[in-house]
Amino acid sequence: MNRDFMRLLVTGAFAFSCLLLYQRWVAHQQERIEDILVGDSPPSEAAARPPAAAAPAPAASDEAVPEVTQQLTTPASDPEDELPAATPAPAAAAPAAVVATIANETVSASFNAGGDLVRLEMPMHRVSLNGPPLPLFLDTPSHHLYPQTGLLGDGLPTHQDAGWRYSEDLSSPGQAASVWTGGGVRITRSYVLTPEPYQLSVVHVVENNSQNQIAGHVYYQFIRDGAEPLSYASTIPSFYGAAIYTEADKYQKFDFDEFSDSYPKRVEDGWIGFIQRYFMAVWLDSGEARENSMRNLPNGDVAIGIIRPLAPVPPGAAATVAQVMYAGALEQRILKNIDEELGRNLSLAVDYGWLTLLAAPLFSLLDLIHQGVGNWGLAIVLLTVLIKLVFFPLSAKSYRSMARLRKVTPQLQAIRERYKDKREEFQKATMELYRKEKINPFGGCLPILIQIPVFIALYWMLLEAVELRQAPLGLWIGDLSSPDPFYVLPLLLGVAMYGQFKLNPAPTDPTQAMIMKIMPVGFAAFSIIMPSGLVLYWIANTALSIAQQWQITRSIDGPRRK
Repeated sequence: MNRDFMRLLVTGAFAFSCLLLYQRWVAHQQERIEDILVGDSPPSEAAARPPAAAAPAPAASDEAVPEVTQQLTTPASDPEDELPAATPAPAAAAPAAVVATIANETVSASFNAGGDLVRLEMPMHRVSLNGPPLPLFLDTPSHHLYPQTGLLGDGLPTHQDAGWRYSEDLSSPGQAASVWTGGGVRITRSYVLTPEPYQLSVVHVVENNSQNQIAGHVYYQFIRDGAEPLSYASTIPSFYGAAIYTEADKYQKFDFDEFSDSYPKRVEDGWIGFIQRYFMAVWLDSGEARENSMRNLPNGDVAIGIIRPLAPVPPGAAATVAQVMYAGALEQRILKNIDEELGRNLSLAVDYGWLTLLAAPLFSLLDLIHQGVGNWGLAIVLLTVLIKLVFFPLSAKSYRSMARLRKVTPQLQAIRERYKDKREEFQKATMELYRKEKINPFGGCLPILIQIPVFIALYWMLLEAVELRQAPLGLWIGDLSSPDPFYVLPLLLGVAMYGQFKLNPAPTDPTQAMIMKIMPVGFAAFSIIMPSGLVLYWIANTALSIAQQWQITRSIDGPRRK
């Protein structure tokens, strides 16, 4: 007895030490993430453009400029575009500091002296519960994501050209403009906030004051490091990478190390960009022909974007090219509104895995409940109740089978003792008992198996929904997407699962009996790292299962007690 107690004590001390180490690791990871996201690290490329007279940039930098490989216009207006030689205008270096910011309720975009968008924050989403706005676009040596845009053609400026300058005169509270001039050509590039959430329009106006016709292309791309998103450091990972949608090829995802030529190149609809849990940055379709571009750069970064034709601009004329980007949260209501108005199927970017057909309607139902009760935690509980009601007939069949098995447990144990060294006779006597009592030992399995896909879909739905990020339950739970800081929910889950196992038939095998006793502790320990919303669902589901099982067991056992 003393030896067993010492083993239990040592095991408990070890588990508690592991818990403390994990807690410290999570805190350290969160501090590191906040330092990167909030810190004032100097931008690497987009914000800190080298001066024209400075030493040449590394050869890999030219790889960030895309090439035209597809015929997007008629031959009469489509010149043989090649990767242009760098022809920066003789101008001073653009300082790395932010010189202007435009903002609305959903985004706050900051620009440097060259007019580059170097940081985009989302005021409605925070780094931490009480922290500053979360950046989607940022530029640090280890983690970066930002847009680049420029022109391809003879004498036209790429994003690397040092001649771009932010123009305060052409800018306004909702628009940040920069200007490039050279060879009698003036180009104005503007980032314009749109009324739609998380959307910006990038507008190029090309004014040709030269003696020659201008023709070329405009490109728009995102540059991203290939590292795992910062937000995955202390949470359950999910897909992050490139995503493309077209009407012809539908929705496709690509890991950063799996780029190939299989993606659709010449398209006229859909969208392309980066996705990760909760957020995305994509270029939307403009209704015109474009070329998609996906490249792994030599420095380890990834470039994803589009190339659009610039209509020929005769001398003395001007042309405008506008392109919309979506850079923000994967909020289902916003995405579905865009889908209904423009048919872009942006809602497919919410990654529910293989069970999207089940998970998507489950979220719609959860959202509908939330609109009524105003609390996502309460909505999760009510959704669990509805699901349990739908599956009650199947659950009842399973619980009846378990209740009958529970009643004959003493007889099964007696048979095991009688034939403990005679396996074949034990199995024969067991099956005879099942026939006598009209028990199907597998009768409870099928109803449970049918429900598993729904529960897995619900699991991924709760895991991927940005609406639950930093959504409070109340009391000590301030964020349903984060683990319970005081481990109350994991403890309640362990207690609930122990109660449920006590209602099940006691295993006759000692090893199985030991596993059944350990499982509640294991699930409780595992749930320590799980989002509170998921643990809340498990608790509600387990509690309802206990109530259903207890009622059915009581109805079966009742007549015999009389």
